[in-house]
Amino acid sequence: MRKPQTIAELATMVRDTTGPIVPRGAGLHQGIGNPAHPDSTVIDMRALNVVSDYIPSDLTITVGAGMVLGELQEQLAVHRQWLPWDAPQHRHATIGGLLASGLSGPLRHGAGAPRDWLLGMHFVTGDGRIIKSGGKVVKNVAGYDMHKLHIGSLGTLGIIAEVSFKLAPLPEADESITITGMSITHAHNIAYALRKPPFNPSAFLIEATPHHIRLWVRWQGAAAAVTRQVNIARARQPIAKPATAGSWEHLLNTPFNKSQRYKKSPPMPPSISCPRWDLCVSMPPKCPTSRHSGQHYNRLGAMWWSKSAQIPCGGDQPRQISPSCINSKRPGTLTINSIPAAT
Repeated sequence: MRKPQTIAELATMVRDTTGPIVPRGAGLHQGIGNPAHPDSTVIDMRALNVVSDYIPSDLTITVGAGMVLGELQEQLAVHRQWLPWDAPQHRHATIGGLLASGLSGPLRHGAGAPRDWLLGMHFVTGDGRIIKSGGKVVKNVAGYDMHKLHIGSLGTLGIIAEVSFKLAPLPEADESITITGMSITHAHNIAYALRKPPFNPSAFLIEATPHHIRLWVRWQGAAAAVTRQVNIARARQPIAKPATAGSWEHLLNTPFNKSQRYKKSPPMPPSISCPRWDLCVSMPPKCPTSRHSGQHYNRLGAMWWSKSAQIPCGGDQPRQISPSCINSKRPGTLTINSIPAAT
């Protein structure tokens, strides 16, 4: 494993390396995408974690890709600012890794995806060139947003080295409710109702475990507006209970239960072993929902949902996918987030 300290050193390492290269941050989402070649050179990006440019009055920041998102939020909070991005495992995951993996969180519903906050980027190509795209402020960028191609590219277009974001002031109020004790279909119906006026929520999340199904709804913004919406929601849903921002932090930073995540499929021939896969499923509105299996999170952020589903396999490819929407003729996309190694 190699660990560059500067972007120039990273470029030199890439130029001098023969064979495949695997950029690595915290290593929390390495299961996304194709497995790395066993002879790959791993480049640890965590030393590129310096804030190189930050002027709070401009609401912009430039930071190394190895910076942990949670640590960046802590630095911004000192100036009553934040980056509206609550990606999974953000207390430990690096910014570059989350961008390369294309991961968002429930706040995507109200704040948009990280690409909407990205102003510019420095990245290193496969031949060791340092390329700049975009800028450091909001209104000095012309031409194509080439840097946005790297979001979700899994490092195949280059290694993200440094990024610039626009920021937002911390919301004056941040309140949430949870509703427990319902079916997933009922939870979906309540969520759709709470997306309509007079409501303007910033995030939804449906947590489904073998023990309960719980709908989370979050409002952020001016205190009077937030309080009014929460009061109306609780009046319409008497069983709703208040929740804190810390509860969201805990939920989003708690990994899948390994006993569920690595549970094996039904009996198959000895040569085929298919574990439970973690899936990110994008489905159209009003899509019928299959029965949940084990622990999974179902996020209603900009209509993308995440499930942990059972997939019968044959050889190296899945034969059938259990969520009914994927098997139907309705449009939708499927991203395989994690496939534990077969045993």
